[in-house]
Amino acid sequence: GNNWILFDMNRVEETLDKVRTKISIIDVEVRESCNAINVLSNTDARTIDSQGAIGRMQAEMSREQLQAAYTHVVYSDLCRSMIDGLAWWVLLQLLLGAGLLPLLAGLLHQQFVLPSDQSEESKDALEMSQLA
Repeated sequence: GNNWILFDMNRVEETLDKVRTKISIIDVEVRESCNAINVLSNTDARTIDSQGAIGRMQAEMSREQLQAAYTHVVYSDLCRSMIDGLAWWVLLQLLLGAGLLPLLAGLLHQQFVLPSDQSEESKDALEMSQLA
């Protein structure tokens, strides 16, 4: 696909070229009428600086640079951290499923099932002690 940021930077660079051309065309007239030599030279220097910055950004936004950054982020960072996270998740599930779940079942069995069995035995023992 097309890189829309690179496309916009190209449009800005073209606009700056047009501005520099217009400044050079009206330079003589402005100098004569306004005595504004410094203003135009500063404007021209700023457009040159802006074009240099755009050129550097265009180099950074090249297909090769973006592909390298994409590869680094997706394959190196995202995949590695995702696989590490998945491994920890599986390990946690195994610990919970194989260790804590049976322990919890045993504790619940002791808490709720065994007391009802013991209560009948204690009722029988209480009745026997009352009869005696």
